[in-house]
Amino acid sequence: MFNLGLIRFVPKPLRPLAFLVDGYVLRVVNRARQQREVPRTGRNSFPRSAPVTLVGLFASPTGIGQGARLMWRDMQRRGHAVTAVDVTAALSMPGGPRPEGVLDASALETLAPGPIVLHLNPPLYEAIYFRLPLRLRRRARLIGYWAWELDRAPSEWLVAAALCDEIWVPSDFVAGAMRRLLGPNARQPVRVVPHAVDAMPVGPRKSAERCAAVRARHDLPENAFVVGYSFSMSSNFTRKNPLGALAAFQAAFPADTVDDVALVLRCNDMAVWPRGAAALAAAAADDKRIVLVDGERRRLPVGDMYEAVDVYLSLHRSEGYGLTQAEAADVGTAVIATGWGMAADIAARPDVASVGWQLVPVEDPQGVYTVPEASWAEPDIQDAAAHLRARYAARKRGRPGVPQAASHMVARGHAD
Repeated sequence: MFNLGLIRFVPKPLRPLAFLVDGYVLRVVNRARQQREVPRTGRNSFPRSAPVTLVGLFASPTGIGQGARLMWRDMQRRGHAVTAVDVTAALSMPGGPRPEGVLDASALETLAPGPIVLHLNPPLYEAIYFRLPLRLRRRARLIGYWAWELDRAPSEWLVAAALCDEIWVPSDFVAGAMRRLLGPNARQPVRVVPHAVDAMPVGPRKSAERCAAVRARHDLPENAFVVGYSFSMSSNFTRKNPLGALAAFQAAFPADTVDDVALVLRCNDMAVWPRGAAALAAAAADDKRIVLVDGERRRLPVGDMYEAVDVYLSLHRSEGYGLTQAEAADVGTAVIATGWGMAADIAARPDVASVGWQLVPVEDPQGVYTVPEASWAEPDIQDAAAHLRARYAARKRGRPGVPQAASHMVARGHAD
């Protein structure tokens, strides 16, 4: 339906609902196809040196698109023979031009059997699986790379799991959700393969000079203590919880006592969830220290944001990985983030602080996260505020918090 390209005719505020309807229809169709498919045995094995095909949304600006690009670059720099195939247009997903060296979906017809990583969550995984030639579905080793943001994965994903020989995930948190879904006797191994953020840095290590230049370019206060957070309405307003970041900022720095601070909230798709946009505007209305960047009236590339801010503050309720946290830390920006589910390679970085939390039942007004008995975190606003005040005090003492240690990744099973 909408995967035929009709989504462009749907008004932006209705697109989340349209994608939900489309996802439901796609799951029904895929389930019917799967019932006619010969079950996978998990016996398809190839040498570790065998060429790999990586299929994903390479032309998409989304986190899942960036994940595919990172894995591709990481495999290349490790000297692995890898063919990248973009299916953004084939799935009628929004996106730009394919990166140079990435093939289009027509290449699926000519691939040789071997390991194939489908960097796509269900139900898109199944949609591309059934576009593979029968010879590949019979002989290739098929690996799903999946990210999920709750402690329980949707039961509908079992349809896609039956079409996998392996499942790769970006963190232990996601691995737990997948193993809980599959059960103790699952034939598919679940392997943690973190995003190799250092394979495609969003920028060089930050410096005082670059920070000042970026602030001047984007009309941000030169000498203020600047806190930032980037999120997407399409990625779920309640889960991303920008209102939590705003509340922690105001708790740390009451408007009538501190004026040399600023909070930058960056969101390029405000129109996708008008209720969230209205709530955010109302909360920020009486505080001139808060800057809302909507991508239309004001633009701020995410790399520039990481350069400009002293602290990246992510008080999300749940994350499948936390790509923006890793990116911010990789360029040398201090990160304060909800501790629940934090990926091990992010938590291990020298300038990342975790915020306390308590688990609460999931309540999602956008209707995306509806898994029974699932929980997510309610971050401790006062704990986050205390972290912000400590950072602010350190900056006032002349220690702005730009870490000097080289960025690093904790090896948890790279894609090689």
